[in-house]
Amino acid sequence: SNNNNINNCSSSSSIKGHDDELDGGPLGSCLVRSMKCMLRVDDPMEARGVWIDQLGRGIVYKSFMLIGPALLDSANKSAGCDVISDEEYDDCRISGGIKPSSVLTIIAVIAGTISTICMPIFGAMMDYTPHRWKMGALTAAILVLCKGLEIMISPSTWLIVAILQVISSITFVFHMCTALPYVYELSKVPSQQTRYNVSIAISFFLGAFLLSVCTLSIAIPLNTDNVGTARISQIITTISAAFLFGYSWAYLLPHRPAYSQVPPGTNLLKCGFLKLSDTCRRLQSDLSTLKWFYLSVAFNAAGANGIATIGTTFMHDHLGMTGNEIGGLFFIAILTSFPGTKLAEYVTYKSDPFMSSILCYLYFISVNFSAAFFLRGPEDKSSMYIIGFFWGIAFGWMEPMNDLIIMTIIPHNQASEMMGMFIFCHQVICWLPPLFFTFLNEIGTPINIGLASVNVFFVIGICFILKMGAYNDVIEITLSSTYQRTEEQNHKQLNQDNDNENYPTTQITPIT
Repeated sequence: SNNNNINNCSSSSSIKGHDDELDGGPLGSCLVRSMKCMLRVDDPMEARGVWIDQLGRGIVYKSFMLIGPALLDSANKSAGCDVISDEEYDDCRISGGIKPSSVLTIIAVIAGTISTICMPIFGAMMDYTPHRWKMGALTAAILVLCKGLEIMISPSTWLIVAILQVISSITFVFHMCTALPYVYELSKVPSQQTRYNVSIAISFFLGAFLLSVCTLSIAIPLNTDNVGTARISQIITTISAAFLFGYSWAYLLPHRPAYSQVPPGTNLLKCGFLKLSDTCRRLQSDLSTLKWFYLSVAFNAAGANGIATIGTTFMHDHLGMTGNEIGGLFFIAILTSFPGTKLAEYVTYKSDPFMSSILCYLYFISVNFSAAFFLRGPEDKSSMYIIGFFWGIAFGWMEPMNDLIIMTIIPHNQASEMMGMFIFCHQVICWLPPLFFTFLNEIGTPINIGLASVNVFFVIGICFILKMGAYNDVIEITLSSTYQRTEEQNHKQLNQDNDNENYPTTQITPIT
């Protein structure tokens, strides 16, 4: 996931020379500047609340990865696939007639599909009702409850835990939607908002880092199996998430009124889809450059999100890695994401954001191909840690690039609407790579080919970036669109004032 849409190491205003507080290039390194970005005692309580909530979400997100190997093991044992020969393994099936190696990807397909369908409805609830706080507290409670119940993971309960994984994955996305508006409301000052964004991004990685350290520091000395490691991780997740979510939503994050009223002639269930449809029509007719960018985000985010699920299956079934080993690999990836952010800054400085994004996804493709075709089996699993190292750099490179591009190419007087579309595009086809992998896996295609299939989405995403044209030309179009839309608003206001015979002494001028 991706996904995490507030992992901004900069804002569009933090260009060199325009940000006294966070100097550096248009991206900057969260790691290098983390001491400047941490929260301060005089920051509003909402900032502390979002930071603590994000810390809890980082822990929950990491727990999804740590329970994956246990689900695969439990599904294998429940069907007796662990005691048969390698020749018979391909024909082994669990309930429903599917392979045990398809369990994680099927969970991702179901959760991703439901999340995508329901996001416009949930977004409308955030915009048109005063229930944001209630929904945030409710989704936090559901996450804690699901994580607590997942402690019972075993060969006899794996199906129940798989259903809980679907519920918690959907709830995780909805909880993110309740927290993001609090982030955008923290400050109107660009440098302050940048500092908040960076601090909150760091808290997410810190949560994932702490869960990895705590789980592995207990599981490795005890030499636990995959199920034991998963239980330890879920116990730690349940206790820590209950405290962090409870404190942030009970004491720090306040209630908020509705942003606006439901438009006449519609209802809450329809208005989210109507707004999404209207945005898509405007992208098609007036903002074609943004259309190509959103399509690239959809495919590239789908490919990146698919790596966590498909990669876990690849490491477990193809390389024979244990839960502790897979957890250690993702721990390495978290650490190396920070150098990836610095690499993004350097490449962008030497070229431009579009070229940097293309190089990032080409790098992703090369790493995935290396894992798929050079790691032949359990004898090569030690080399997988090198792949994890390079995966971390790729993830650290990718996320800041998307954030930088969207913040510099959207018309500033349409920022709220376009950012909502940006968040939606991160989720809209996240279910497609797991579905493609499941299809290949069920027809008998080797798992390493399934991992390589993720690159198809990166290739399509690169093609859409190329359709956008040159970065400087896109910036000029953005400024022109902002100016034209502001002029239309000025003329509309002037005509209204003329009708009322109330002429303004000054006119609003666009800021470019």
